This record gives sequence, structure tokens and C-alpha cells, in this order.
Amino acid sequence: MSDWFQTDTFRDILMSGAILLVAAIVAAFVRVILVPLVRRLTARTDTKLDDIVVLSLRRPLVLAILLAGLYLALVQLNIWTVKQLSFINEAAAVAAIVLLVYAILRVFNSAAGYFTEVAAEKSSRRREITSQSLVGRKIVNIIVLVLGILMILTELDIEIGPVLAGLGLGGLAVALALQDTLSNLFAGIYMMVDRPVTVGDFIKLESGEEGFVEEIGWRNTKVRM
Repeated sequence: MSDWFQTDTFRDILMSGAILLVAAIVAAFVRVILVPLVRRLTARTDTKLDDIVVLSLRRPLVLAILLAGLYLALVQLNIWTVKQLSFINEAAAVAAIVLLVYAILRVFNSAAGYFTEVAAEKSSRRREITSQSLVGRKIVNIIVLVLGILMILTELDIEIGPVLAGLGLGGLAVALALQDTLSNLFAGIYMMVDRPVTVGDFIKLESGEEGFVEEIGWRNTKVRM
């Protein structure tokens, strides 16, 4: 038993445990002390944007420290085969990409929400600005998620060419199936962005109907005959 305590394996286990303990301490320090300290400093500035960014990065930063500690603790152990160590490295790379995407989405959505609120307070079109911001944020979120998935597939040595081709064919099929719905959707977006008419205008359609515009939505515009 005493010989086992002197083996490299036992020392590696102790080192791994120490790494995990240090990572947990650093993560707790960042969450409990460092982030509140930075927030007190940013609270002195004229804008709330820096406070929002700091608060958005708090959880991803803590998770990054914990995951880095877990990864270093695992690779410290000399018990893995080459294949197992390669799997750990790939898993760490995938986790890093997921964490990066998560951090980007948190910062972007928080900042976009802040700018939307500021713009809405200075405008009488609060509902329209909020709706436009929501659509824009969803589009950016989808793009970031797709890029993250492609990065993960590349990291796992999976050919993304067939995947992109499949997505293109699938998107084309969906677009054809939802042609009328998408046409109404894009027309509604055009109406809200370009504003050829506004609520309260009196309009006359080519089909002969006429009336006052009561509401402009993404898919439908309500007209009181």
C-alpha cells in the first residue's frame, strides 16, 4: 500500500485534484469578487452597455475556467490510451466552441436588447422597433448557431460539403412549400421597414377594397373598410 502512494499514478491523481480545486477557487473568485468589482467600476460610466456586457460574460467566464480546469486535470492523468486522449481533446474543442457561441449569443442579445430599449424610448413606434429588433436578433442567432455547428463538424473531421448541400436542398423544398406564407412575411417586413403606409392612412387596393389602416403586422395588415 505504501508503494502505491509513491507511484506516478497517485501523484497524478493528487495533481489532478489540485488542478480542479484551483479551478474551482478561481471560478468562485471571478464570480463572487472580480465581476462585482468590475461592475462597480462600470457603474460609474455614463452608459449601461458595459454593465450589460460584464454581466453577460460572467457565466461563460466561470464555465470556461471550470472546463479548463477539468480538461487539465484529465490530461494530467497518464492512464489514457492515445485514442482516449484524442477523444478528450476533441471533446474539449467542441466544448470550447459551444462555450464561445454561448458567450457571443449572450453578449449580442443583451446588447441588442439594450439598444432596442434605448431606441424605443426615443420613438413613438415602440412596438414596431421592438418587433424589428426581435426578428433581427433571431436571424443573427440562427447564423451564429449554424456557424458554431459547422465549426464543430469541422473539428470532428466531418465533411460539411454534403451537409451544406443537404441544407440547401432542404431550404429550397421548404421555401417552395411555404412560398405564399414567406411572400406574405417578406411583404409584411417591407411594410414595417420601408413604411409606404402607416397606421391611420386611408388606402385603396387594386382589388377595389378601401379603408383605414388599423394595424401593420409581419404577415397581415388590418384595414377597416
